[in-house]
Amino acid sequence: MLRPRAWLALAAVPASSLAVVVSKGTPAHTAAPALSAPLRSASIEGTDTWWHTHGFAPMTAPIRPPTSEDGTEKIVVYLRVPEGGSIRARRAGSPLRTLLTFPVGTAADRVEYFGPGSVDAEPSLAWRIADVRGTTLEAGEQEFHLYRPTGVDPQSPLLGLAWPRKDDPAVQRLAGEALKAFAERGAWASPSSPAGRRALAEHLRSINNCPDCHVADRPPREHASDPGVVNRGTDGDGFYQPSTVFDDRSPLETYRPRNANLGDPFIRYVCGPTEAAAGVSVSAGVHCAGGEVPIAVLDLRDALDAGDAHARGVCASRRYLYGHLDDDGRRLLATSMEDCLERKSAGP
Repeated sequence: MLRPRAWLALAAVPASSLAVVVSKGTPAHTAAPALSAPLRSASIEGTDTWWHTHGFAPMTAPIRPPTSEDGTEKIVVYLRVPEGGSIRARRAGSPLRTLLTFPVGTAADRVEYFGPGSVDAEPSLAWRIADVRGTTLEAGEQEFHLYRPTGVDPQSPLLGLAWPRKDDPAVQRLAGEALKAFAERGAWASPSSPAGRRALAEHLRSINNCPDCHVADRPPREHASDPGVVNRGTDGDGFYQPSTVFDDRSPLETYRPRNANLGDPFIRYVCGPTEAAAGVSVSAGVHCAGGEVPIAVLDLRDALDAGDAHARGVCASRRYLYGHLDDDGRRLLATSMEDCLERKSAGP
């Protein structure tokens, strides 16, 4: 069973730019609140195979997302590009970064697991899903959704809701109130006491500001004093992770207490445009004396030559994205594919 302190930690990140296929029905659950349009109920069963059997590929970024203090939290981002759909790519910003724009029908999910083992391991039956947040790209709009488990068993069905991304703040408030109702009524695995459920409910409602967090083309945070929580910038659809798959360097995220990249011999840290080495210590983590957000840099070539599992995962994700790029995107990102295509250690 998840540790009591984890219930609030599960919701500590703003709703992410990710998505899943939503079913039209919901499992029988007497505690689930009724939903009114434009909200609708959504559910997932068979969570151990769902993403693999529904055409999703994991998006392993060169720089890992942060984890819990004990390292049991695993954040996995899944992406599904529809058959025949083409991803567009461009370079923008200063410094230049890769920005992807995805076709209608694309789905991406940020799945938050808790379980034993390395953060680079494949999800296992021992990993419990704590939270799923996402976006589906539809014609002319996006649809957000959120799922949480209905029980503490790793195979418990996921239950949640989906709602359209609209400029109308009333729709977002309605979604927030619905999430609050799910938690307060005990529709999800949650604290057993009414007070604990109310605390979780209010926290979920208060951080469910998806449109403002996932604006398109948001530049990365450069200084620790800049507004925001996520240090990376967004792409053309407001997603955070997929575009970073092609970049060997990325702002280091600090929205969880532990840096999952510490100890990786192929990752170094620099500070801003000066490329000065960042400070690294057990007590302070990675830090820059001038207050810059540290930049983590992966030496992908050396990592692949050493047969590193994380590097192989990066290449698998790059190959998936590259296979869906349009011709201009493939020309633009050909250099980013060289190491993955040349080395047998990159995997199949």
